[in-house]
Amino acid sequence: MPKIAQYDLESEQCLLAALMLERGIYKQIDVSIDDFYDENHRKIYQCICELFEDGVEADYVTVCAKIKSRGWDGQVPPVFVCGLASEIPTAFTRNWKNYVAMIKKKSAARKLSQLALHLQKVSQNGLNDLSGKIGQAMGQLIEIMEKAEGKSKSVKEKVRDWV
Repeated sequence: MPKIAQYDLESEQCLLAALMLERGIYKQIDVSIDDFYDENHRKIYQCICELFEDGVEADYVTVCAKIKSRGWDGQVPPVFVCGLASEIPTAFTRNWKNYVAMIKKKSAARKLSQLALHLQKVSQNGLNDLSGKIGQAMGQLIEIMEKAEGKSKSVKEKVRDWV
């Protein structure tokens, strides 16, 4: 069976471009920083999130300034951010919902693989507290599934359920 890549760099790039070019979509997306596979994409998305949370529109200039203020300009060159904002056609950025879905799907696949590796290690290290470990794994599986399907709860909702 062929291996399927657990990331889609083009979708990540198009979503980042959309966030810098299409106003108003930031509040409509449910993507977390760790959903991005590429480390530079994670950093750019983190800067975009911080800008929006501060009430500042994210564009090439503001994102590059935020990257520089965090000391990441050596890792995420401005020319890379400029390429996202200028080389990706607007027609692509309009499909941002598809990119969100693809990023979440790939992220869920990575998390599922990580969980499988963890379970393999647990099973090889003895079966103490087997029901507890299975319960934790089931909880993680449900969380992965809900996030992949866009049904994940906010932190506030999780705390409310817990209390």
